[in-house]
Amino acid sequence: MSAVPSVHVTARAVVLRNEQILLLRYDRPRPHYNLPGGKAKAHEGLADTVVRKVAEECGLRTEVRGLLFVEESLPAGRGSDPAVHHKFECVVLADVPDGAEPPGDGPPARDPHGGTPEWVPLTELTELPLLPPIQERLLAALRSPLSTGIWHRVEEPVR
Repeated sequence: MSAVPSVHVTARAVVLRNEQILLLRYDRPRPHYNLPGGKAKAHEGLADTVVRKVAEECGLRTEVRGLLFVEESLPAGRGSDPAVHHKFECVVLADVPDGAEPPGDGPPARDPHGGTPEWVPLTELTELPLLPPIQERLLAALRSPLSTGIWHRVEEPVR
């Protein structure tokens, strides 16, 4: 009998403002960027995960508009190593409501994991070391008129 796979669900936010995207910049172990977001807690929906993680990492209140795409990650060489996880990363479009952003040019908070929130021009996105490297898929999803209409949350009754 095979073991039950370990599956992680994460939610990442695409927050846009004036043709800029909100990213977290990390300088270690090597310079790279991530979309704000992270792993969902038990019994936490994707929208709730995004709102919580953007607040924790960037100090901003957000409202989720819809799903852009889902990225599945199953690392090469996974074999039977229980430490290697099958991951579904849900990338959602989120807005910062009017008046929700702190004064100044951008978010003042520092991510508890060491990242620095930055507003980056969308025109520079393809040149950045974004992890995972989803720049092209992200830009294509933002251009698609269907990109935010395919996510439905269903509350299942407790049995």
